[in-house]
Amino acid sequence: MSDVLLDIMAKVKGHISFDELELLFAMASECPSGSNIVELGSYRARSTCALALGAKELGAVVWAVDHHPTYEIGGTQYSMEDNQAYYANLANYGVGDVVKTINLPANHVWSVWLDDIALLFIDGLHEYEAVHRDFHLWSTFVRGSGLVAMHDTAFDYHPGVTKLLNEVLAEGEWAVVKVVDSISVLKRV
Repeated sequence: MSDVLLDIMAKVKGHISFDELELLFAMASECPSGSNIVELGSYRARSTCALALGAKELGAVVWAVDHHPTYEIGGTQYSMEDNQAYYANLANYGVGDVVKTINLPANHVWSVWLDDIALLFIDGLHEYEAVHRDFHLWSTFVRGSGLVAMHDTAFDYHPGVTKLLNEVLAEGEWAVVKVVDSISVLKRV
């Protein structure tokens, strides 16, 4: 699988490192058949493809939630053009049958979500209010041995994400079980 992940790194624009792709693939490959993996923030599908390839291992489903708003952060422009690239990348890596795409804001989708989540990957908007909302709304569906993976938690590149992570850990309900580059993986204590 490393060859496919290396190909994704080379061809799909994104902000996820190779080690992070391997982590997402590995976690998704352990999700049981029929379970749900939810990704908040998909950009051009670099992480989505890794999650979907892993999900195929046992038959999990990836729900990719990103409404692709037009904005700029850190010198990178985001828009609906990313949505077009996202779909092309899903098709190129043959994972369209595993990924269910929802082009709506995460809080709109949360309001109608009903199912348990085996793996939640949070990589949407990075302002404190947005990541706070995403974590506290969506983590309610992560039960049992489910995991939450949060991108951009290290290096203070995104202080809102780091602040939220520190608050969550201080509350004591969640603990970090693994860190790879800037992804922190949390599990309920």
